[in-house]
Amino acid sequence: MCWRIVACISSIALAMIGGRAVPAVGASPRAPAPYSAPLPANPFSQPQGVSRQRVAQNPFADDELPPPSDEYAAEQQLTPANPFSPHAYETSTHGMPVDGYYQDDCYPDDCCPGGYCEDDCCPQGNDPWNVGNYCDWSMCTEFCNESRLPIGPLEAAWLSQGFTWNPDSPANRFNLPVTFNDRSNEYQMNQFYAAFGREACTNGCDWDAGGRVDLMYGTDYYYTTALGLETNAEGGQRWNSSHGPRDGGNAALYGLAMPQLYAEFSAPVAYGLNFKAGHFYSILGYESVMAPDNFFYSHSYAFQYGEPKTFTGLLGDLQMSPCWDVQAGITRGWDAWDDPNDDYSFLGGIGWTSRNRRTNVRLAVTSGPTEDDDQDNLTAYSLVLSHRVTHCVTYALEHNFGTEQNAAIENDQLVDADWYGLAQYLTCRVNQETEVGARFEWFHDSQNARVLALPLDGSEGHDYYELTLGANHRPCFCDRWLFRTEMRWDWSNVEFPALDVFGMYDDFSDHDQFTWAFSAITTF
Repeated sequence: MCWRIVACISSIALAMIGGRAVPAVGASPRAPAPYSAPLPANPFSQPQGVSRQRVAQNPFADDELPPPSDEYAAEQQLTPANPFSPHAYETSTHGMPVDGYYQDDCYPDDCCPGGYCEDDCCPQGNDPWNVGNYCDWSMCTEFCNESRLPIGPLEAAWLSQGFTWNPDSPANRFNLPVTFNDRSNEYQMNQFYAAFGREACTNGCDWDAGGRVDLMYGTDYYYTTALGLETNAEGGQRWNSSHGPRDGGNAALYGLAMPQLYAEFSAPVAYGLNFKAGHFYSILGYESVMAPDNFFYSHSYAFQYGEPKTFTGLLGDLQMSPCWDVQAGITRGWDAWDDPNDDYSFLGGIGWTSRNRRTNVRLAVTSGPTEDDDQDNLTAYSLVLSHRVTHCVTYALEHNFGTEQNAAIENDQLVDADWYGLAQYLTCRVNQETEVGARFEWFHDSQNARVLALPLDGSEGHDYYELTLGANHRPCFCDRWLFRTEMRWDWSNVEFPALDVFGMYDDFSDHDQFTWAFSAITTF
């Protein structure tokens, strides 16, 4: 309150000296309550036709006003596109701050003392997407031109590595059925990742085109391969070694994968229309293959066994309104570059984001044949809700379901295989450097076709549970480093006594497992 009074007095004094207009008493660059009276166009933006400039970190900086208190700055944080992503200041796909100038402010914090707010191409009132009332199209087009990446430069790169301690010390040295950080008591370089290309501007301002290719070397390659690309039609390795501890001795521990290779095109239709053609990440689920997009080092059962990692095909994305977007396309099926049945599957989704950007709901579905006769269908969907409860607490819930026709045997008859589950995530930002979180999940594999992968008579039990507690730390003095630690408990009632499977853990000998993992991500 004190600095606001000083601000008003300083503005009046400087206006009397310089002859400038005096703002009304109480005027502030800060946001009103989310549902208060609408604000006019951003008063700090440039006039129409004038080149868009970055706004100083304090809009009244040349008036030499004191900055907001540390407590206030700490409370006003931008919401990441993924609430649990370490990218705490990520922007929306339309190039605007997720919460925007009039929502949460964007004053610099302790980790970013030189930060600034940007006066984006579409100044916003209560509705941060109200392009119809406030957008200056010439400035919007200029923003697109400034933000484009030319063909060739490195778009993103990081190194993800870690160590997982398993007190059971399994004889096969695997933490299975936990994948990705799957080696017990052994260092893993999970991802040495590089993405090249040029992003297409997707904010509905203009026609544009781009493309991207991602390369990943490390132990995670094995879980992101696509049939016909990294592996041949029989499942054997194409360019990676066929000797090693994976796949029964037929795959190496380390290898190279190309999880994305696509071109994209955008058009000024509605609030933005984008087409992506090629090989790209799945739109199902909450977690991601890309390490920096995940709060936890390990992954949920739903992500590991219930959802595809990549698709190959064509996907359209239309932003219909400020809050709604739809996706639809055709693909070659789950994790496939070449489809053995030479047929196509449907991929689509619909998403809603609240006007204050705090809540997001997204439904995604894929469905298509798996056999040459087009009779056996594989269908899966995910429903994800994420909500920022307070300025430091975020919550997410994922429900997933899948079914594959004639994929299991019961009483000597072919039956459908089903799986479904629930996963919940809760994180709390302790301070500008540290965030803590928890994940609890239940996953049900009705015919044991997904995790055990033996959908036969004789298997017993169908449920998996996991509880993960973790912390992330990104030091202020070096924000290119992210350190993660987690403790994870897994337990399951699945057995197959006839095949000497008396549990899913400790080399198929135990019903539960505890692991403690440490990981670090370095971005370049």
